[in-house]
Amino acid sequence: MHRLAVDPGHQGKGLGNFLLQYIENFAIEKGYTSVRIDVYKINETAKALYTRNGYKEIGEVRYPLRKHSYITMEKQLQ
Repeated sequence: MHRLAVDPGHQGKGLGNFLLQYIENFAIEKGYTSVRIDVYKINETAKALYTRNGYKEIGEVRYPLRKHSYITMEKQLQ
């Protein structure tokens, strides 16, 4: 997954958790062993969401024209 976004007017209602669970279930059904996502390095709220859901920081990606880098996070699936 490249990125996950929830409209600001709907944030704080559990939609991020719901979407992560949906994506993880889909990945498991397809036989994938992990899910990865990039998160803007300064987006502490999103990084906390992924960490609470079992994602670990595994790397960093720099994109041209972006002031800050992105953190790559991954969760191993069962």
